[in-house]
Amino acid sequence: MRVNRTISILYRLGHMYFDRDLEPYQIGSGQQFFLLTIGKNPGISLYELAQHGCYDKGTTTRAVRKLEEEGFIQRVIDTRDKRYHQLYITEKAERLIPVIEQSLEDWNAIITDGLDEKQQESLIQLTDQLAINASKAVMKDRKRDKE
Repeated sequence: MRVNRTISILYRLGHMYFDRDLEPYQIGSGQQFFLLTIGKNPGISLYELAQHGCYDKGTTTRAVRKLEEEGFIQRVIDTRDKRYHQLYITEKAERLIPVIEQSLEDWNAIITDGLDEKQQESLIQLTDQLAINASKAVMKDRKRDKE
């Protein structure tokens, strides 16, 4: 089916766009989601961060480590449970977040060029439904695997 192919192409082209656009700031397309999510959810844990974007723990850990090495985030040991680390953005990241948000807006304008407001809203609803369907299928498979 063409839906998978088209979404895959958009995903890869988006990564290429963000890698180029954010290169001067020492952040890649793979870290931007994590940085924005931590910025919007101060104190979020690695586990919550992974769940928020449907990422596996390894990918999340690598992205957080890279952001930490570049000085964009800091980990704070949770006072209630020493096993968990809470994640916070640094001042350096605070200055970068508007740049990332602008890059996202620019990319959105590029890929929705020629679509009117109604078409854009329809597109959002349709892709949201695709994500819901995919999530249900994956959760169903995980549940079956645990049985």
